[in-house]
Amino acid sequence: MKEPGPSAPTPVAEPTTAPADPTRAAAGDLATTDDSAVPAPEPRTGLLLMVAVAWLVTILKITVALPALVGAGILAGATAGLTVTAVLAGRPLRWAAAQHGLAPATGLVTGTLAGGTVLALYGTNGPGRILAGSVGLAALLGGVLIPFVPRTVAAAALTAALGAFVVGYGLDFFLRDPLMDLFGAGRSAASGYSAGGYLAFTEATVSALVGGLLAFWYLRRASRTAAQRWTAYLLAGAAPGVLLLLAAAVTRVAGARLLALLGSISAADQTALGASAESRINYALVVLFVGGLVALLAFGRTLPKRVADDDLDDET
Repeated sequence: MKEPGPSAPTPVAEPTTAPADPTRAAAGDLATTDDSAVPAPEPRTGLLLMVAVAWLVTILKITVALPALVGAGILAGATAGLTVTAVLAGRPLRWAAAQHGLAPATGLVTGTLAGGTVLALYGTNGPGRILAGSVGLAALLGGVLIPFVPRTVAAAALTAALGAFVVGYGLDFFLRDPLMDLFGAGRSAASGYSAGGYLAFTEATVSALVGGLLAFWYLRRASRTAAQRWTAYLLAGAAPGVLLLLAAAVTRVAGARLLALLGSISAADQTALGASAESRINYALVVLFVGGLVALLAFGRTLPKRVADDDLDDET
């Protein structure tokens, strides 16, 4: 009689999918975000839109500075376009595909309303028409850009930009005189110019810190349901600076006639306008780089260690 041999081991099915690596998912590229695999929740843009419109109305009432009006117009148009794309995202495919046309149209409508408000406040003369046209163009530009950015990243970027703009203009509006005294502004033009440079750098740095932290906070909350890549944090944190650069470009193009008129008064006015334009560019660059760096560093603090010390010892 044949002795029974050892029973054959029961085959174990191999796993069909590799375990997910959280550090790899967090350190990828924006072009390959997890949005294609796990649908990200649609951002709630209603409150964001109300804040952006309120900010635009506030700027229209307190200042006629063209860069401030243009920046607020870009924010309002972009937020309105984002709201439309978020609403259409849950609709049938034909409506979702229409967002590339409806978002710029929404920005145009927002710009038309803002431009009409400018004309009502400041008249229909030459400078008033230039201001109205610049604000309308800025809002249209904001609506055009929105369909090309992922909605969650766009919402984080606009939240960061609103926070950075409010803090920056708030510091300049409420604390300008105390800060100028702190930085040594005196009766001479040289001391005033030097103090103004320190003030602009301080405002840009504080605005960038606020914008970068707001971008990190928004995307960190969104990552609870859909992971966000490091490039999303970098883009959202740098967005306030990018919008400031766009505002400077729109100001230079749309307001060229008004700037030329102001610069033709005297050589000193022309020099002052040139220095102001250069200062706006430097301000925007500080906000861009510092904001992006802050958001990226804050995100990096949340990442787990990729390689343990024991693994390093084994490899050696």
